[in-house]
Amino acid sequence: MGIPTIVLSDVFGCTPAFRELAGALNADKLISPYSDNIYFTDENQAYTYFVEHLGLEQYLAAVQQELSAYSLVNIVGFSVGASVLWRLTAGPLASRVNTAIGVYGSQIRHYLTNRPQCRIHLLLPSVEAHFDLDQMSRSLVVFEQVTIHQTQYKHGFMNQYSTNFTQAGYQMYLAQICDMLRPTNTHE
Repeated sequence: MGIPTIVLSDVFGCTPAFRELAGALNADKLISPYSDNIYFTDENQAYTYFVEHLGLEQYLAAVQQELSAYSLVNIVGFSVGASVLWRLTAGPLASRVNTAIGVYGSQIRHYLTNRPQCRIHLLLPSVEAHFDLDQMSRSLVVFEQVTIHQTQYKHGFMNQYSTNFTQAGYQMYLAQICDMLRPTNTHE
């Protein structure tokens, strides 16, 4: 049996489209900031609910609790899920992470001093409206564990409910993420 894959959702939660994406990634487990029956298709509602009812710390704690059941996993995180993954790679559970892939994790910018203890691949958008993405990238490339790829697409390009969803980007990066998750590309 191979290494299980966990997929961390963005603030939209486990929408039908996200479940489809996780299925394409052969995910063994999906983790959302919310219970399974709560998800959003509107970006503003999703963000507002996440900020008012949960937050990054609570999402991180839930992921840490889930991860404690595994000895070794692959994790793919999207948006706030990627930011949670970034925090996780600098903590005591990082030794359980085989492959870490974070897709447009904008909140990483608040944790630039975190030192990843395992390899993490970051797929960044072309631009971020609220901060200097290039400056964030320059701060992260100093860590040998970090690989950064800046895409030509905007934040949310893999989320079918995002105004920035791009079918071409979705297909291209879905294939790349699947390739990164293949057993021949993992490390021990």
